[in-house]
Amino acid sequence: MNFKDTLKLAREHKISVIDLEIAENVEQYASTNNYDFEKLCSAVKVLYLKTYDLNINKLLRAIDYLLKNEDATISNIYKLDSRTEDLITELACSLD
Repeated sequence: MNFKDTLKLAREHKISVIDLEIAENVEQYASTNNYDFEKLCSAVKVLYLKTYDLNINKLLRAIDYLLKNEDATISNIYKLDSRTEDLITELACSLD
């Protein structure tokens, strides 16, 4: 499929390039059930759109750190209160 056809399909189905990129990264990074997958993608999208200088992979690494080391849950991350947003952003900024 060429680029023009890909663009046409995306437009016909109202597919966001950002949504595709986020879903692909989340799928590669975390094996979750469908419900948690949607919640994780939603949280990453909110953070990504608020922090243009951070890439999706860094945000996922920060979330992964919280899930593994801070007893966070995907449900807690999905709620994205200001404290959680700040924590994820700070962690993502510190990752290299």
